[in-house]
Amino acid sequence: MKQRTILFVPVLILLLFVSVTPAQAQTTNADFQQAVSAYQQSFSSAAAEKVIRTAAALPQLPPIPEEARRHFVGGTVLFKDAKSLDDFKQVVDEFKQAAHLAPWWPDALYNLSLALEAAGDYNNAILNLKLYLSFNLPNADARAAQDKIYAIEARQAKAVREAAKPKEAQKPRPNYQMAQTITSIQASIDQTNAQLANNESDRNTKLKQQEALNKEIEAYRAKLAATSSGLAQYQDLVREYTNASQQYEETLKKKDLTAQSSDLIQRKATETLDVLDPPSLPTNPSKPNRWFIVGAGIGISFMLGIALAGVQEARDTSLKNLKDVRAYTNLPVLSSIPLLENTLLVKRKRRITYMLWSAAVLIGIIAISAALFYYFTVTKNAS
Repeated sequence: MKQRTILFVPVLILLLFVSVTPAQAQTTNADFQQAVSAYQQSFSSAAAEKVIRTAAALPQLPPIPEEARRHFVGGTVLFKDAKSLDDFKQVVDEFKQAAHLAPWWPDALYNLSLALEAAGDYNNAILNLKLYLSFNLPNADARAAQDKIYAIEARQAKAVREAAKPKEAQKPRPNYQMAQTITSIQASIDQTNAQLANNESDRNTKLKQQEALNKEIEAYRAKLAATSSGLAQYQDLVREYTNASQQYEETLKKKDLTAQSSDLIQRKATETLDVLDPPSLPTNPSKPNRWFIVGAGIGISFMLGIALAGVQEARDTSLKNLKDVRAYTNLPVLSSIPLLENTLLVKRKRRITYMLWSAAVLIGIIAISAALFYYFTVTKNAS
């Protein structure tokens, strides 16, 4: 009896643990969601600490939202390129967005602390680092975060001391870089003024050369105006010479024609001409020779038909009868299957073949007759 009781007690404890664990997990998830909602409404340190505590009780942290990761990556990139106070303020805004969207993310809080330190907001930087220490961190990370808090507190104390000093005691520091920049700008200004002076002297020289060239152009124009009348007279003389030459050539041609005409007249006066063979028109056309063309066409067509028939016969490799089979195979023929055709079908094929040949012959005769009729009627009447 005691042995049964001892075995029953562990089993009962195990059942109670199994039944309590899912309910506890559901309660923890609900508490975590409520804590996150409360933090995103107030953004207070107490709400952030509650989110961190409930997240530590979860068996597994929820995934980081993509929007929070986007702001985290953007803040990292801007932090690398930041140079002024406004740039660091933009970095702070990006990391704040990431921390507000995922308050259980320790990396977002730590980078937000670094950005606040760079922007000069030491109090909030220390506050976020203390929240960062609320996470379950490894010993090395916790030690580094605590040392970072000490370093920020030292910078904050130094800033407070410098701010407490009277303004008269703070001597302005000489800005060597600004003085060097002003010196280089002044040197470039002097160089530019020297170049402007040289350009002005070159401009005056070019203006003098332009005036001299304008005077030379005016002199040449006066000379051309003086010689323009002589050129006009010369052109008139050339034109008159050309006209006289043309008239002289025409007169010589007329003189030659007159001499030839007088010679012909004198010869005709002493000679008499008789017509030996009067001109006559041809009775038959020399071209085209239609009989030759028709004969040549018939002969060429006949030869072409024979050639095409020979080519078709040479291309036809089918076996027509038993003799072809024996000739091509050199084997005896044991049996053959006759081609059974209807007598009416055979007669019909022959009739169609005869009709086609008759139609072809009639068409040829009609075409030749029409050509001969056209030749002997229309062509003869026209001639």
